[in-house]
Amino acid sequence: MLIQIQKLKLDLESGLLEMDQILRANAINFAVLAALPAFGLSLLLLMLLRTWIQHDHGAEAEVILHDVNGGCSLSM
Repeated sequence: MLIQIQKLKLDLESGLLEMDQILRANAINFAVLAALPAFGLSLLLLMLLRTWIQHDHGAEAEVILHDVNGGCSLSM
């Protein structure tokens, strides 16, 4: 009975050590997965900012063309 308990304890410790090694090997994967939402949010904000800036520059160009043409539109 004591030998079986010692064998079970040894098997359990071996399994825990193997699991610990697997978790250490996958630590970089966990870090990347944790960073993905922040990266995606940053990318989305940059795209929105770029669209907003381009929209503002487009509106300024329309005002400048309107002023240069004396209020006449260029559409045909």
